[in-house]
Amino acid sequence: MQVGKSVNGIVYFEQGESYGDWMPRLNKDLKSTDLIIKIEDAFGGIHKKKFIIELVDFKEILKFNPYFGQTEKEYFIK
Repeated sequence: MQVGKSVNGIVYFEQGESYGDWMPRLNKDLKSTDLIIKIEDAFGGIHKKKFIIELVDFKEILKFNPYFGQTEKEYFIK
């Protein structure tokens, strides 16, 4: 497949610890937040999409992937 011709993929975002105004703003249900992803591709095209995502406790995520979130900090898994 030629570079730039792929139509699907995975994007992973990670940030340092959040606090104050850097915390995700909750929706009225207090269980979700809005997420806008904007990506510029190799040809200069800009792709933007809004999602509503459910907030999940970090311990719950580790049940499915014990190595999740180790880009910035290593978690020691027993």
